[in-house]
Amino acid sequence: MTSTVMRASVLLALAIALCALSLYAGEFGKVSGTIIDRKTREPLQGANVVLTGTSLGAATDANGEYFILRVSPGTYTLRVRLLGYDEVAVKNVRASIDQTTRINVEIAEESLTLGEEIVITAERPPVQRDATSSTQVVDAAQIAMLPVGDARQGLLIQTGVFLDPVPAMGGLGGSGRGEPRYAVRGGTQQEVKWYVDGVRTAALIEGRADRGGSFTNINLNAVQEIQLLTGGFSAEFGEAQSGVVNVVTKEGGPSLSGSVEYIYGLPGQHHFGNYLYDQNTEKEFLDHRRPDGSLDPAWWTPYRQKQIYDYTKIPDHTVYLSLGGPLFQGTESKGSFFISSGLRREAYIFPHPRDTRNMENVLGNFAFQLKPEMRLRFTGLYSHEAHSTLQENGDFVQQSKYYRGWGSLLDTYTWSGSAQLTHTLSSSMFYDLKLSVFQFDSKERPSEYTELGESKNPDIFGFQRYDGYQSEPFDAWSYIQKNHTTTGDISLTGSVSLQIDKANLLKAGFEGRRITLAEHALTRFPSFSMDPRLWLNRGLHETYHPLQGSLFLLDKMEFESMVLNIGVRYDYFDP
Repeated sequence: MTSTVMRASVLLALAIALCALSLYAGEFGKVSGTIIDRKTREPLQGANVVLTGTSLGAATDANGEYFILRVSPGTYTLRVRLLGYDEVAVKNVRASIDQTTRINVEIAEESLTLGEEIVITAERPPVQRDATSSTQVVDAAQIAMLPVGDARQGLLIQTGVFLDPVPAMGGLGGSGRGEPRYAVRGGTQQEVKWYVDGVRTAALIEGRADRGGSFTNINLNAVQEIQLLTGGFSAEFGEAQSGVVNVVTKEGGPSLSGSVEYIYGLPGQHHFGNYLYDQNTEKEFLDHRRPDGSLDPAWWTPYRQKQIYDYTKIPDHTVYLSLGGPLFQGTESKGSFFISSGLRREAYIFPHPRDTRNMENVLGNFAFQLKPEMRLRFTGLYSHEAHSTLQENGDFVQQSKYYRGWGSLLDTYTWSGSAQLTHTLSSSMFYDLKLSVFQFDSKERPSEYTELGESKNPDIFGFQRYDGYQSEPFDAWSYIQKNHTTTGDISLTGSVSLQIDKANLLKAGFEGRRITLAEHALTRFPSFSMDPRLWLNRGLHETYHPLQGSLFLLDKMEFESMVLNIGVRYDYFDP
């Protein structure tokens, strides 16, 4: 009995301690190293080490060691100053998410030439020593060279990510329709968790491949770094199965700058085989051709003609804009802003109810250095994607899928916002608090090309969509969808990091989420009545608010010949 009480007391004490601390994906890295005398090889105490352009820095201890915490991903110049020694600047120092960049510097006694600065260029090591998980990192310089436009496309060209070009099939519980899928380590894309600036951007149970793209359509000109984890996840990542994608966006610099990019894609036939509506080669047209060579007007009706369009004459248009810099010119304010926007119009390879797949998004970052040790950042994201799907169910091989009335119109909307406070308590300790909201709306409906009236010639099951022709080769078994799904959450997250000594970096945290899940779905067979009361109900038709929480404790131990990441995590879910 006594041991049980003691065990419960220890667990309670641990939980209280963790709650007093602060979970979400990491956003910062660490820079550390040793400063020594070039001639004597002795460590130097009291040397000042700073990252130019930031308020971050440290002083070396008796062993010449230093470490700088809370370093945002990016490339910096590290400066070393010590009275009686030459000043040294180390350029091209790269910091990455949750990784330690080791910069050792040798400095010499001050030369007779006053004011002269010694410049060194840092080199990236061939192996990241402290990477205890399968990690791929793409920084801003590499991103600028990628032949892609958004974060999702950037993910698809990474090692271990497989693109399946076959359109996904299935309903809300499946993997989607009409959209190429990607897989990480053989798992589905629903098993990949996305974080943008530390905010989890994924619906709780939204599993369709063609519904989940809008929160990943972040312009690459707004991305500072992308980190892909594919194995060996640490305790701070919950629900991670196939992979974790961690995206950190840019902030404004000390001067105003911007960019404009326009891409034009030539129209044309982008699939193998004949043109789908070629009247001289396609069987459907040849079977209804009269002796004089014209099409039978009883078959080639105005309704059927409306279902067909020349999809090979539609070009692609893409525009990316960005602007960033100081928030208040000519003032003492330490504020900055960065805004990025994108607009894409992509023609479909095959005919769809919509001519093009349309995507637009806006992302904004506003950062304020309230004090040298305190920083406040606001981030917002809006994204809208308008596209169309193929059939929900039925015989996928039928030619009817190339009629404009066959599929549905699908619009997805993403709203995300966060406020983040980062406070450095000492050179070895800082905490992070973040309040964030995320909402994902999905709306599906029939297009204007879909015949919603009662069929004049239904079969025994009531499936026949187009009226008047039992032998219609473009028709198949199908039904029509009307859906509206909303998922989202409000979350409070945070973390505290403490560098106990040279070898141990402790990190602890919590996350609390109030989730919203609302689904309203209707299904009807086309030959049934238009009366919505007679439509078949499908879906929850209710709104739920599950609660989710987690605690974690992590110790990153870095030794000369070994690095360990040891942690424990507790997850809670109340449906």
